[in-house]
Amino acid sequence: MQLNEAIFRDYDIRGIVGRDLSDEFSLHFGKAFGTYLAQKGAVEAFVGRDVRESSPSYYAQAIEGLVSTGVSVIRIGLVTSPMMYWARKFYKIDGGLSVTASHNPPQYNGFKPASGGGALFGEEIQKIKRLMMSEEYSTGKGKVEDREIYEEYYGDIQKRVKISRPLSVIVDCGNSTAGPFAPTIIERLGVSVKKLYCDIDPKFPNHPPDPVDATAYPDIVKMIREAKPPGRYQLGLLFDGDADRLGAVDEEGTIVRGDQMTALCARHILNKKPNSKILFELQCSKSATDDVEGHGGEVVLTRVGHSYIEEALKQEDGELAGETSGHIFFKDNWYGFDDAIYAACRLLEYVAESGQTLKALVESLPKYYSTPQTRVYAPDHRKFEIIEEIKAYFKSKKYEMLTIDGIRLEFADGWGVVRASNTQPALTMRAEATTEEKLAAIKFIIEEALYKYKKEGVYIEWGKV
Repeated sequence: MQLNEAIFRDYDIRGIVGRDLSDEFSLHFGKAFGTYLAQKGAVEAFVGRDVRESSPSYYAQAIEGLVSTGVSVIRIGLVTSPMMYWARKFYKIDGGLSVTASHNPPQYNGFKPASGGGALFGEEIQKIKRLMMSEEYSTGKGKVEDREIYEEYYGDIQKRVKISRPLSVIVDCGNSTAGPFAPTIIERLGVSVKKLYCDIDPKFPNHPPDPVDATAYPDIVKMIREAKPPGRYQLGLLFDGDADRLGAVDEEGTIVRGDQMTALCARHILNKKPNSKILFELQCSKSATDDVEGHGGEVVLTRVGHSYIEEALKQEDGELAGETSGHIFFKDNWYGFDDAIYAACRLLEYVAESGQTLKALVESLPKYYSTPQTRVYAPDHRKFEIIEEIKAYFKSKKYEMLTIDGIRLEFADGWGVVRASNTQPALTMRAEATTEEKLAAIKFIIEEALYKYKKEGVYIEWGKV
């Protein structure tokens, strides 16, 4: 079939409903993914979906396609993507598919396929695309069954996480898929929950379901700061569109980044398992990596992308991994994939056990000056070329670089990252240094390299997401 090849990204498929995606596309995607699974000898797959308006229809069509290839489908309905990943591990079923566009705006939808070790990425996604283009599908007659997995999922978390003192939190689900689930399990752990935007609305009317987007935070920050009595809530938690990324604010309404949460959770793990490997993507703060090393952990840097990090965590035999964006992967007492609901429970467990406030814990991390993670527009067809061009420019300047994913410039007293987004027409950037003056110098080096691309729409505004 004819399709927009650009929607087959590095670790999922995302496009605009009615332009890139349709019921027909979903049917063919199901057939292609079913063929992919059949070629690997897989005979069953869990299929779930998010809250988007097009998701029920795309879900039904993808299931029809899968079944037509001989793969049997276990329908699990409305679930977070991590709940689908969990079901695969818990019930030992190879295939999995989530119909979701994660944190993207309402006009988007997409698919996250999983098989074997975890979420598919890279060349495996391209194999599914090529099967769709050729329409060379397997044929068969799979079966369909319905299964409700909620109670088993809650129970698995309750067996693993214990909250040792009373806590009161605000849970903001952004009107998305975490809404029916996150408050429930957190309350079952004995935590008092104030719900914010936990009702489902596929238009996401209150804020983007995206913890990286600063516009997601004003309401939860206001609620915490205006609470009576002051300090009523120990922290706030935010979930992205399919609940694989976590955001947090402390008891005073200050945003806590994903790498900071990862460093704090690493302390908890290292208390019990000294010398463990903790993985961070290359945009994470040196504050986080220094803290892990200071608590006896071994830091491993990896490229950005949840599928890549999940694979690296297995290859390195690590216990925990995290991204600045809020993907956090626990393998010490979980399954090694990014589950924001489980990560929230583990963060609450550590805050309770520490006896300290979240603000005090974050302030105990080493101090560096840094920019927020920043996204700037870059044409989709040019973004990777731009990275290669500025890589050559930096090389000509004889800067020290790490190039496992875009460019990380290394300096004695700081670093700067520029990379192409795998999910959007954008470059992402971040910089950090020991002083504000050095931070400004690193930012200028990046700005200077990108200045020539202004005519292509690449305009740097630090802090923009």
